[in-house]
Amino acid sequence: MSELHLPDLRDYARRHNKSCPPPPSRWKYWMDGTSAAELHTALTRHMISHVHASLLTATDDLVHPEEWYFVPVPQSASITTGDLLVRGDQTHIVITPRCDMAREGKTKYVQIAACELIADDWKKANSGKRKDIRQHSGKPVQHFLPPMRMTDGAERGPWFVRFDCVTSIERTPDNVVFRCVNN
Repeated sequence: MSELHLPDLRDYARRHNKSCPPPPSRWKYWMDGTSAAELHTALTRHMISHVHASLLTATDDLVHPEEWYFVPVPQSASITTGDLLVRGDQTHIVITPRCDMAREGKTKYVQIAACELIADDWKKANSGKRKDIRQHSGKPVQHFLPPMRMTDGAERGPWFVRFDCVTSIERTPDNVVFRCVNN
């Protein structure tokens, strides 16, 4: 196993310390109507998102394919933005904005985009061709999703998300024609 090298986050920590917690002029905005527990959670998320962004910047936005997915899926009562769903033999991804998915009943329908399986092309591709594939093969209507390793070791994908193949489904808990790919 190779040695793990993480970027030096001390400079980031110094900069972040100046903005988080917020400067006194913004305390009122953060504190109004917010309990101590809610404030702690909000500031923790805020700090983690900045650490995440700093790590991405330090690695030129290159990430390991496993960072794209939560496997197994976090326990949730309903589907959410970014979930991969299967209908028959076709995989889809939920693209409805997260803000519209946050509250049950806010939206009756969920937008999904078709995911085109490109596993055969991926397996045959050399490093140059794989770079082209990761760049969406130069087509702005599609987005690359890397292969996903399941909890049993099986691999799914990779796919091109086809934003020119979008449809809507009713958002119901008993919509049994769909199941999460990660299950």
